[in-house]
Amino acid sequence: MVAVFRDGTEDFPNRRLSYEQAIAACAHSLLTTSDSLALEIAARSLLTATDAQYLFIDRNVDDPETGFAAVNVVTVSKEQNDNSKLEVWNRVPWSTMPAAREALSSGKIFAYAVDALEGSERAQHSDGLSDEVVKIPIMVKDEWVGHMGIAAQRGGGWTEDEVTLLRAATQMVGAYWERLENRQQLESALDTSDRQLRYQRALAVCARELLMSSDNEALARAVDAMREASGSWFGFLDSVEEDPDLGPVLVKVLTAVEPGVSVPPEDLEYWKRVPANRMPRAWKSLKSGRAYLDNLGTSKGEDQRFYEESPVPPQTSLKLPIHVDGELVGVVGFAHGEVNASWTEDEQELLQAGAQMIAAHWQREASHQRLEKLVASKDEFIAGVSHELRTPLTAVVGLAQELRSHRPIFSEGEVDEFVTLIAQQATDVAHIVEDLLVAARADIDRVAIMLESVQLIDELAPVLVGLTDLNASRVAVTGETTLVWADPGRLRQVMRNLISNGLRYGGPRIEVALSQIDGYGVLEVRDDGAGIPEDQRAVVFDAYQRAHDPKGQPASVGLGLTVSRHLARLMNGELDYRVVDGWSVFRLTLPLAGGSQAQTSLRN
Repeated sequence: MVAVFRDGTEDFPNRRLSYEQAIAACAHSLLTTSDSLALEIAARSLLTATDAQYLFIDRNVDDPETGFAAVNVVTVSKEQNDNSKLEVWNRVPWSTMPAAREALSSGKIFAYAVDALEGSERAQHSDGLSDEVVKIPIMVKDEWVGHMGIAAQRGGGWTEDEVTLLRAATQMVGAYWERLENRQQLESALDTSDRQLRYQRALAVCARELLMSSDNEALARAVDAMREASGSWFGFLDSVEEDPDLGPVLVKVLTAVEPGVSVPPEDLEYWKRVPANRMPRAWKSLKSGRAYLDNLGTSKGEDQRFYEESPVPPQTSLKLPIHVDGELVGVVGFAHGEVNASWTEDEQELLQAGAQMIAAHWQREASHQRLEKLVASKDEFIAGVSHELRTPLTAVVGLAQELRSHRPIFSEGEVDEFVTLIAQQATDVAHIVEDLLVAARADIDRVAIMLESVQLIDELAPVLVGLTDLNASRVAVTGETTLVWADPGRLRQVMRNLISNGLRYGGPRIEVALSQIDGYGVLEVRDDGAGIPEDQRAVVFDAYQRAHDPKGQPASVGLGLTVSRHLARLMNGELDYRVVDGWSVFRLTLPLAGGSQAQTSLRN
């Protein structure tokens, strides 16, 4: 619907000068100014050169509520009157102006008289602010991005010069918007580059600190470098511990705080030990290896309650999991106290790289401690083996030499006593060697087991006889006859280790109790001694570990309990330790025998 264009040849020189001045002012404003006033200055200079009552610039947007729409950027009027009536044009869906959209989107001018419009386009002009309007599209890289228009309450249409003026101005506005967009992209790229550089520097600090040192100060410097790079107020590092009452707990290792930000002591205390069940959503994400980004306003359930109850609730926090060998062992995180913050996916990946460095640091430190412990254990093991072998061998060699050199001077009874002692000491050496062989074969999965139906009491008797040198006569045997599936030789080896352990390290009272429980035969070796300290019970079955080191007691190999549990499991049973009513109890369980057919296996 095109309006009439008037001739406009009268007073041409004056109008031409006015147009040139308007174009010059418009160009100066849009080329030299980047703030919000640039378009308004340009619009007012253009309005001055025309006969229009209003001049407006609109930009296209994708509105989530109204869809594709025209948003007013600036509107100026000649009369400088109240423009509140123009609010109706602030955000106009293009669906209500189909004819205008069709023309402008194809790069054409849309000039019209309001009376000639129909339907929704006529309804849009019901404010009565204008009679005639002309709109010219603004293009950026051949894409329609908005339009410039003039409107008036008069007849007679618009001159070609006025339209030409607006065409030139729309090209300037398009160039201005393109320049702003390019500038924003450049600033965004520079900001991204700067942020990446900060993160790279932070990761370099992490690598240097965590490789060069092993104390918590190095961890603190690493976490603080990550906090600073992310622009966070707080950085924190937690380890995961198992609490016997609370289950998994996040235990605070350290907190890094931005200079100038204070943290109340009660807040530090609040986050010192956090049960996993107080943050179930966060815990689930971290356990699965995913970062957890949480805003206080969007938290739900128990997580939200826990945050809200904090003395200084963090508005936004990012937690990153630290995994070692597939297990969650800690969390490194960052938080803001007063503002909602965000971390891009790239930033989260860089921070996760820092978390992986901490994981490697912890793993290296744990391996180093294990190695030191293993070296110490091996040294003790060699000393123990040397002592335990040397003691009986010294007796064997000494007695044998005495018999060889001075046989005639000894009576028959003395010779029998010497031979008995030699046999006992040689048997001790054989037992030590037997444990060593089982341990060595276990490492290469070559322990032979032959299962058959055996009576526990029948295998116990020769073991007690063989331990006479340890005063085994004080061992009380109680209970019922029990038939189990076991390898007789391996069963005696386990019995010998358990009873000798009790005789050497236990209390004055020691007993062996036989019973049956839920399809298993049970042999318990009990003593009324001090028992194994609680902090050592978890490792008492580990190789080369000794829970007892009584003063004056020679060092032992530290393999007896390890070998005994291994053999018990090979015989489809179990060996454990417990304290019951003040008694220290080693309990061996083996399947009850259901028949007499032997079973042979080679397994580990």
